[in-house]
Amino acid sequence: MGVFKLHIYLTQPFGSEDVNNITVHCGHGPVDPVSGLKTLSKFGRPRFGKILGELREDLVGEARASSRASRSKSKVNVYYYGVSGDPASLRYADDLKEACTQISCKDVVMRSWVDYV
Repeated sequence: MGVFKLHIYLTQPFGSEDVNNITVHCGHGPVDPVSGLKTLSKFGRPRFGKILGELREDLVGEARASSRASRSKSKVNVYYYGVSGDPASLRYADDLKEACTQISCKDVVMRSWVDYV
């Protein structure tokens, strides 16, 4: 079964007034005021290890609970879109690749995909 989880992080530094303004004036509808999606945007740098580690544990737990004798590996594709030529974007992409490599295990294979705009 395919599952799609979306995590949106705004990594550009925002002042506390900017964040408060967005939250207070736009944060009450059924969609995120920044992206227009149902998934809420988060401010700051993503903690790839924590996010992917939790996902891996969920998938491993589901595999163990499965009654099937022969389980197939879970495959996780992680997509990162950054700003071309931005040193921070390059660093985030490297961090993501490293996290995918470290967190992959025999039951869960994680792979990163990077694109720049």
